[in-house]
Amino acid sequence: MKTAERSQLTPELVARYPRPGLAIPGRLRYTPDSKFITYLFSERGDLVRDLWRLDLASGRREHWLSAPVRRSPRKTSRATRSCSVT
Repeated sequence: MKTAERSQLTPELVARYPRPGLAIPGRLRYTPDSKFITYLFSERGDLVRDLWRLDLASGRREHWLSAPVRRSPRKTSRATRSCSVT
């Protein structure tokens, strides 16, 4: 009888985002004329969601805006952080 391979449970697996089943559209809003629905959604399956629009008459989905790219914070030297102007 074969035994199942044991896999290591890592923090990366435990804290995986988005959680399974939660990669769904959010912030759904009707336009004032009720012809469209706008919503936030990530096709990439990550936590960064883009703005989409759904045409209710045709069912056509349009990507409107991409979320801004987040850059890692610049590292400053200790001398720069402790510098003060007198």
